[in-house]
Amino acid sequence: MSVLVKNSTETIVGLAAAKAGPSGYSHNRARTLVLALLLSSLHMLGTASPSPPRQSMPGASQKETKTLYDRLDLAVSLIGQKQLARAEAELGAVLRARPHDPNALNLLGVVRAQQRRRSEAEQLFLRAIKQSPSLVGAYVNLGQLYVEAGKKDRALWAFGKAAKLSPERSDINYNLALLYEERRDCSRALDHLEKTPPADRSVEQLYLMVKCYLNLGKAAEAVALTAPLKTPGAVSAEDAASIAASFATFRLLDHALAILDAARRESPDSFAVLYNLGALYSQKNEPERAAEYYESALKAKPENLATLLALAKVWRVAGDLGKSLSFLARARRIAPESPTLLYDYGWTALNLDQFQEALSALEQLHHKDPREPSYLYTLAVARFYNNEDVEALRLLDRYIASKPNDARGHFVRGVVLYFTKQYAPAREALEQSVALSPSADGGFYLAQIADNNGQTDKAVEWFRRALELEPSHAVSRAGLGVAYLKLKNYEGARAELERAIELDPESLLAAYQLSLLYLRLGDKERAASMTRIADRLRTEQKHQDKVGLRLAETPK
Repeated sequence: MSVLVKNSTETIVGLAAAKAGPSGYSHNRARTLVLALLLSSLHMLGTASPSPPRQSMPGASQKETKTLYDRLDLAVSLIGQKQLARAEAELGAVLRARPHDPNALNLLGVVRAQQRRRSEAEQLFLRAIKQSPSLVGAYVNLGQLYVEAGKKDRALWAFGKAAKLSPERSDINYNLALLYEERRDCSRALDHLEKTPPADRSVEQLYLMVKCYLNLGKAAEAVALTAPLKTPGAVSAEDAASIAASFATFRLLDHALAILDAARRESPDSFAVLYNLGALYSQKNEPERAAEYYESALKAKPENLATLLALAKVWRVAGDLGKSLSFLARARRIAPESPTLLYDYGWTALNLDQFQEALSALEQLHHKDPREPSYLYTLAVARFYNNEDVEALRLLDRYIASKPNDARGHFVRGVVLYFTKQYAPAREALEQSVALSPSADGGFYLAQIADNNGQTDKAVEWFRRALELEPSHAVSRAGLGVAYLKLKNYEGARAELERAIELDPESLLAAYQLSLLYLRLGDKERAASMTRIADRLRTEQKHQDKVGLRLAETPK
């Protein structure tokens, strides 16, 4: 158990190393309660008096009492210096003379707690309370012990008892507020926090009050409470970053930005402030400004994993997968075994047609957990893109066996079979896919199979069903246009192919077929223009015909 002190009367929580939480913001605050043991005999003896008189111990002379108190004071000092063996020896001497002395029992409980002998510590605190039911420090120490053991109900009981004995003590009310906030009972948490006068509140109490107000939907109160933070230097940069992150989580972005800007003027090189500015502008969908602040944060903490991953995400969302992959590569050197990172790296490399890079990451991911269905699926897609059809089918069969009602497995299996010209089993797999979950992609491939079998009317039916599901499905528009060409419905073909080009200017299929259609219709100028576009797309795009093949999900 750690002991943190602020002056001589108030416990505080410490700040942990900055790291990004689930919201993508850096929260620098450790959510640990601290032992309510202050390095003075004042609180060890469970009194709120600023200068407690040393009462004579029953049955002891004044000299003996002084000696025992001296030993207790020395034990407190030794505990603070982590000299637990010496502290235990001093307390042992007191307890041999006074076996039921509550102060010595309380302090020995602290020693046992710091030695991680929690069961013994609990019994010592309970014995101290039995001997002196008004010993506040023993209740608080017991409450902390229960918190660390995960016994939150018992912790509430102990801190509640302490609060009845000393209702105005800030540290007790703060610990109760933490427990109630964790239970999502923010109203009761605020009741305890508001017992501390505003001028005496610590930053930690302010932070918790902000969280509670926001969780209760009282944004105006939270904003008013933190208005002074818009002044540079009001709190530390790290504290400002944590409080701003709470507002950003509730999309109160302007107030969060005002707090962060004030902190940056005071501490321009603060990692926490720069990182959270990056997260805030990312949330505002301003990727360039987000990247600027993340890059600055990276200068403050080179090779920080959270920042590298944030930059990778910013550039992925912005569409620059090359930059995204470069940051993921740096992140892999720091956390080479991270499943999330391996997935992100494999997904990005695959979408850049860097198949060997993708396979190296996805193979490693699959090796970590060969039975995980999502790993089987992603590796199967990568194998297929790398023209390893047999291995892709083997992996897909295992995936389907584990998740028979997942349409994606049947869909990808159908696509692999389609590209290996196994049309009958491909149709069966795709029909199973659309039966489980109708999709435009599934309809497109079923139309292609029908067309390859000479069933143009059936192909038109599937293309139309695909477009009913997704009117902007460009490849189905193009496919329908091609089918109309075969049926000599040239106006229908032209309308569908031109619409396909509108939807996807990079569609090789639509560009090529439009060039043939324009030539047939005698529009040589347009035909030549479309031919040039088709030739360019043919050299740039190697896998555009593999429609609808996606990994299990885009990285978060």
